[in-house]
Amino acid sequence: MKIETVYQSMQDIITAGATPMQLLRVTANLRLQTLERHLKTISDNKIMDGSFKGVMHAEKAFGSVLSPKILGTYEAELVHEIMPILPGKSCFLDIGCAEGYYTTGVAVKSDIPKVIGVDINAAALTAAKNNAALNGVDHKCDFFAQLADAIDDIGSDPLIMVDVDGDELTVLKGLFEKCQDGKFNTLTMVIETDYWPDHSSNKDDIVDELLRHDFQITKIIEQDIRLRFSAISKRLTRSYLDQALLGLEGRPNDQCWVIATRPAGGS
Repeated sequence: MKIETVYQSMQDIITAGATPMQLLRVTANLRLQTLERHLKTISDNKIMDGSFKGVMHAEKAFGSVLSPKILGTYEAELVHEIMPILPGKSCFLDIGCAEGYYTTGVAVKSDIPKVIGVDINAAALTAAKNNAALNGVDHKCDFFAQLADAIDDIGSDPLIMVDVDGDELTVLKGLFEKCQDGKFNTLTMVIETDYWPDHSSNKDDIVDELLRHDFQITKIIEQDIRLRFSAISKRLTRSYLDQALLGLEGRPNDQCWVIATRPAGGS
């Protein structure tokens, strides 16, 4: 969101009789713009810490928040879990790859031979391609707008991540239809939960769908608020509020990640 847009939003909601929560959200967004500009300057758009430290990052985040990605705290709970899974995998497939935070990070920081990103947002897909090229890993990265175009290239032992902002069940059903029996030795999946239109979580529905297809639920990763703070943000500002703004990812506290594995022979 541009600063001009934030200012206009503040004016509009004050005129309309804004609630304290509405004012807090707008002013926090305005403060974050200032903090983020400084962060981009001092980082030179390189991820500053965490598992993807040193990876060049696109100047914009699609569908998420930029500052935690630059700090290296973004989804740290998940990154810590998936990096040890990667050795020996045939491919990392990221469905909903956005600007390529994971596709580029995994391509740079692991020995996995192939990385594929899928996203229906053309601008995000272009950013992901550019990000891979910027980091010199475009030779092992492919990107597609449609999942159907990616399936044939993922090999027999892939790690598939799904983050599609509420459309997880549709993607899973489509994926299972396209993945014929015997295609995989082992299929490992990571799915970010989201919400139905009535704001209820789709976690149980995701788990049920996985179990119906002979997956074993390996782990459900809950968020840890402590991981939103980092030594870098602490050095940048003495304000706990500013540190929180830099690290928060704009997600409800009950959103989580499901890791599941299906051995050979699953349907």
